[in-house]
Parts: sequence; C-alpha cells; structure tokens
Amino acid sequence: VQEGLDEGGLGIGFLLGYSPGSGRKEYHAVNKLAQQNNVPTYTHARYLSAIEPNSSFEGFQEMIAVAASTGAHMHICHLNSMSLRDIDDISAIISKAQENGVRITVEAYPYGAGSTGIGAPMFRGKNWQARMGGVKKSDFTLAGTPLTDEEFDRLQAEEPGTRIVVHTLNPDGRPEDEALLDKSILFPGGAIASDGGTWLDTNRMPYNQLTWPLPADANGHPRGAGTYSRFLRIYVREREKISLLEAITRVSFRPAQILQASVPQMQNKGRLQEGADADVVVFDLSVVSDMSTFEQPARPSVGFEHVIVAGTQLVKDGVLDTDVLPGRPIRRQ
Repeated sequence: VQEGLDEGGLGIGFLLGYSPGSGRKEYHAVNKLAQQNNVPTYTHARYLSAIEPNSSFEGFQEMIAVAASTGAHMHICHLNSMSLRDIDDISAIISKAQENGVRITVEAYPYGAGSTGIGAPMFRGKNWQARMGGVKKSDFTLAGTPLTDEEFDRLQAEEPGTRIVVHTLNPDGRPEDEALLDKSILFPGGAIASDGGTWLDTNRMPYNQLTWPLPADANGHPRGAGTYSRFLRIYVREREKISLLEAITRVSFRPAQILQASVPQMQNKGRLQEGADADVVVFDLSVVSDMSTFEQPARPSVGFEHVIVAGTQLVKDGVLDTDVLPGRPIRRQ
C-alpha cells in the first residue's frame, strides 16, 4: 500500500463489504498508514443489513470509530445504498461525529438501486434477504429484466461475477422510499458520486476500459451515464430541493474539496477562476435530463451543450468530438 501511495495514489480504498471477514486490526492499521501519508480512505461498509448483529449501522460505527482513533480522513462510500432503511439513525451518528471533529465526508448517488457482482458475500449466508429488508430475487435485474429465483441461483453458482442491478428502494413509486433516498442525497456537506462500474457487451463480457465512446447497447447501471443530469433534473429543476449553486457545489467543487488537501492538482479543479484547469461544462437547466434507463443504461444525457477539458472543446453544440482526448491523469506528487 505504501508503494502505491509513493507512486501517486490518491488514497486507500477498502471494500470491506466484499470481504466481511477481513481483519479489523488490519483495517485500523492501514487507516493509520493513510493518516501518516495525509491521504483519505474510502470505505464500502463491512455489512449490508437492517438486522443486528452485523448490521449496516454497525458497519458505519466501525468506520466512525476508526476515523476517530486514527485521525485519518474517512470518506464513506455511497451513503444511500449502504444505509438501506436505517438512514435516519446512520446520518445522525455521522453528523454527531463530524460535530465532534472526526474527519468524515460522504457521497451518494440518486438511484434506489445498486450494482455489483451477483456472487458478492452480501447476497449469501443465512437470512440474507431478510437482512436486506426483505429483498426478493426478482428485485435483481440483468439488462433491465428481473431475474427468476432459478436464474438467480444459477448465476450465483455458475457465473458469480455477473454484474446485476439490485433494487432496494423505489423512489419513483413510494413516497417513503423517496424520503429515505433524499436523506442520503441531501446529507449536509455531501458529494454526488456515480459509483460507476463495469460496462458489459451483449455477451455479458466487460468492455476494454479504453472503449470510447460506449456502444449504445452496453449494459450496466444507468448511474454510469445519467447520475449528474438526473440529480440536476430531479433535485433542482423538478422538485426544487436545493439551489443550482448548491447542486453544482456537490457535483464539482465538493469532490475537489475532499481531495485538495492531499492532492495538490485538485486545488485547480471544481472552480472557475484564473489559473484553474479550464474544465468547463455549459448546460441548459431547462433541458438537462438523464436518458439512461435500467433497460438502456448507456444512453447519453441531454442538455449539455458544451464541454471543455483543459481548454480543449470536447462537446460542441451537444455533439461529442471523438478525435480529441484532452484529459490528463491526476497523481499525488
């Protein structure tokens, strides 16, 4: 891990939810290493469950305790999906820890569904469906189609790496679910993140990571194409939950702010000012909308008229120029 940081790593990521039996002392020790190197840690909570023991609440308690005891900057990954229906209690303990000086930041994405491999440990073990709030196997979809119990069991046994989408909240159909999602999306000081994942071809094989632009029939989670336009459409234009300025802060300045203390290059990101990196997005708030769906997740958003990266125009009048690649990697020095 130290070698990776020396090579320019932006922080240390922990997928505790995918290795729930991993050592707590090791987790604590590597957070100490992060604090010594002045880099954030990024944690996927150890548990995904509404039932104790080994609940989501317990997973968040662990992250808070480690941040408090090591002094490391703890960034909590996808507050929305990891909290299940305990967001009220979980947001309360995070807020109180922040008030007491614990260095914690959070992010969330504006969907009531997550995506991962069907063989993940959180979808196994005793009473796993009850632990996730009574989720049914038909709440898991592949290319937008709900799985049958038989297909779920077959994929988990024979193709555990298959990327599926799991629907835990229905914000479009149930007001109580919408309120739960709002609580995580609008958490004070939070960032909006896509939690993007692998894109698959029609044979369910992952595309090469350099494939650009994505084919229209690529399969994945719609958050990979629609997160930011969906957030602007729903929370600013349609429901007027927050101001445009606050929304832009959450999608641009806040992520840069989370990183800028440890990654000097981020001090020139997420803001429009002389000497910054000339990364500019011009959009029409009355038009901007997500077009990606669970059935067609790769459909690009509309309303983004111009995109300039490092001073080079990438999108002009809504049309992507695939011949220019102005982006540059970011590394810690």
